[in-house]
Amino acid sequence: MGQDPGQDMARKLMDLCPSGIIGVDRQGRINIFNPAAERLTGRQASQALGQDVVSIIYGHAAEARRIKKLLYSEELGGRGRLEGAEATGLNAQGQPLAISLWAFILYEQGAEVGSVGYFYDLSPQKRAEEARLAQEKMKAILEMAGAILHHLSQPLQVLIGDASLLLAETPQESPVRESVEAISQGVSEVGAVLDKIRRVSSPATTAYGRQGRIVDLKD
Repeated sequence: MGQDPGQDMARKLMDLCPSGIIGVDRQGRINIFNPAAERLTGRQASQALGQDVVSIIYGHAAEARRIKKLLYSEELGGRGRLEGAEATGLNAQGQPLAISLWAFILYEQGAEVGSVGYFYDLSPQKRAEEARLAQEKMKAILEMAGAILHHLSQPLQVLIGDASLLLAETPQESPVRESVEAISQGVSEVGAVLDKIRRVSSPATTAYGRQGRIVDLKD
């Protein structure tokens, strides 16, 4: 007897699906593990089928229990459905794998027989979000640097002029000559620091990669 055409089509769709698909039975043993799941986890289907989903995907029971609790709650999609839950698994190298998970409980004649989950790797999205947050922080820092320059530049110019004049009018043999020199030096150092802040607050950029740009830190 030939294979059922519907089952054959379902298998082809699972093989072509870009999202990882993992099915488990009532005891949590994996019975579906498509090619995308292999790519995302770094494990072959032969290594995963028949194994407990906790050891293959999550690496520890706590995360598996959290996901199961969500699946049976009304929180994300309703009881028996899980829509877009963020989870943390482990790949074959033992490295954390951030995933977005969509899962459904499977029933036959009203009895629960297992569940199936669809997931994709959130790592690129997470890295993009971290880069965006870092960019926002840098923008805030640059804006603060600009505010510092705005409020200190004019008073500093006055201090530099007065210190220079005071130094010129203080004889070498004067008992306060050393203190005046220290004041002049200190004011100059403050000016140098503000000049560095000025360069950072209005940085030149250079091309990086295909479309990005980075701050050019060359003097």
